[in-house]
Amino acid sequence: MRARALAGGAVAALLLSGCGGGERDEPTGLAASTDAGQTADQTGDQGGTPEPDDGAGESGTTTGEPDDESGEAANQGEDWTLDIGGQPPEAPADLAVYEAYLEYWRADLEALAIPDPAYQPFLDLVVDPQRQRVVESLERMAADGVRTIGTMSIEPLVVSVSGPIAAIQDCLDARETYDVDDSGAEVPDGRGGQAAVVVQLAQQGGAWLVSDVQESDHDCA
Repeated sequence: MRARALAGGAVAALLLSGCGGGERDEPTGLAASTDAGQTADQTGDQGGTPEPDDGAGESGTTTGEPDDESGEAANQGEDWTLDIGGQPPEAPADLAVYEAYLEYWRADLEALAIPDPAYQPFLDLVVDPQRQRVVESLERMAADGVRTIGTMSIEPLVVSVSGPIAAIQDCLDARETYDVDDSGAEVPDGRGGQAAVVVQLAQQGGAWLVSDVQESDHDCA
């Protein structure tokens, strides 16, 4: 079920997958984001303001050289790595959206690696309906005694920023993420997949928060 989570999961974010050891073709972070047709809910809880990450936007931990060691460290946790493809946008408004999206993924991957449906750094960066999707996925993972680790690859492109709403196209690749049980053993059929997605963000209290992730038909290499 991890795959379904992904396209969301990451999104994919939540899409990434993590539904605990069942079938999976999408990454847990995105897992619940495959419900087509849902629109962003701007009435969700207001989160904290994402902090810009020096150098993290220019390259991931394995696709290019970060500006400094802190940039590389920001994209890597004890059990996960965020590999960022493409280039960050130059326009300040687009860059703010882009950086908020990267922060979302870092927090999402950390929550999946615990797993913890109440992981506050993640909850501060997302609103419904995406927030509910990911939390429910994390709750299932915790109940099943599995967590998601490994490398998540993204290639975000900011396609629009209009008032308090922004959109990103992304190509999620969670094939190097996988589920493990309490003993650390890999769960059968627990590998992630790939998904083209469109991500919607809503601005609340000056912060950009991920609100929706849907599968898309745009081309991914």
